[in-house]
Amino acid sequence: MTSIQFAYQEWYERVKNGSSYIVSCYEQSESAYEKLQFLRIILEESDLLSTCDKTIMTRFADETYHIGGDYLYQLDPCAFQQVPNYVESWCDDIVAKYKTKHQLD
Repeated sequence: MTSIQFAYQEWYERVKNGSSYIVSCYEQSESAYEKLQFLRIILEESDLLSTCDKTIMTRFADETYHIGGDYLYQLDPCAFQQVPNYVESWCDDIVAKYKTKHQLD
């Protein structure tokens, strides 16, 4: 056993109900890969993309760079840019729409 104390329920509530917290994490991140992970959390709890709005970009964001589907051996995604710039721009647009819809700033 380690001496690390992790309050799962506290963090779960912060992430689940704290849309402004996740947006803040998104904006502070310098890694497109991390931004993609934060965007997934935002999209999980938002109806921002209705079923008719789901495009190839949504599928790309949800499946291609999914943290669970990454290879065991890969370049460090925080050190090496693996997400194309147009995907990062799409993520920025979605987060901007989310902030407007939820009046976050």
